[in-house]
Amino acid sequence: MKLLSRTKNHRVLSGLMQLQNQTKHQKTSKSKLIDWIRTDKQLISELSCGRYASVCFIVDNFLYTVGGGDQGSGYVDDMLKIDLDTHKTQVKQTYPYGNFQSLVQLKDQSVLVFGGKANGYSKTLWRHHPLDGRGWEKVEYTGKGPAGVYGHSAALSLDYRIMYVFGGYDNETGLNNDFHEYSIKKSIWAPVKATNDGPANRYGHSSRVKEKTRRSYVSIWSRGGGKIVYNDLWLFHFQSSTWTQVEIKNSGSGPAGRYGCAA
Repeated sequence: MKLLSRTKNHRVLSGLMQLQNQTKHQKTSKSKLIDWIRTDKQLISELSCGRYASVCFIVDNFLYTVGGGDQGSGYVDDMLKIDLDTHKTQVKQTYPYGNFQSLVQLKDQSVLVFGGKANGYSKTLWRHHPLDGRGWEKVEYTGKGPAGVYGHSAALSLDYRIMYVFGGYDNETGLNNDFHEYSIKKSIWAPVKATNDGPANRYGHSSRVKEKTRRSYVSIWSRGGGKIVYNDLWLFHFQSSTWTQVEIKNSGSGPAGRYGCAA
């Protein structure tokens, strides 16, 4: 089942794209090249539609997809489980609905998904345990967390203790740049306060936590209000509680603004 083209020059591939690393030895230098190779088998089941802006995670050589938009104007309501050896696909019903790229994978291989969009914005936190058969379950929490939100980013500290949620659309203020942290062990939300102005309100961005000491948090690219699309890069420094916009020295040759990307 093929996906529809979204523009004349851009076609969303319905097959899974696999990475193949190739090392080429030359007299002058050695470089490691990464090539995209399209699989020769159709991976998306005929029982399910194509999707975009979904997020994936891998457990025991199975690739799972969560969330994303469908070929129309709605959101997919299932989860795909793809065997990366046989390329067989199973379609599973999933509860987190209307999510875009807001998943983190924990050390025990379970995943957390926060928020989403369905008849308003959700502030439900879900956890999925693919190894023990429990499926999706709601997580009870306390503290002052985000309002119902959609289009935000979720990032995990490298010690697997904290999930950070930034930006998105919410029920209270609309497009925002709110920053919150969630203690996974204590199940408590708290706002992350900054001493200076940070990125403009945005959604559709990617975020990561840099270094095990949580010295900085990275937010890259996004979409703002109206037709604004950003190509900026920001760092949050936990020790000083300050935001810094990173100056890109070769910005003239860098990528154009974009949103809904992965990093």
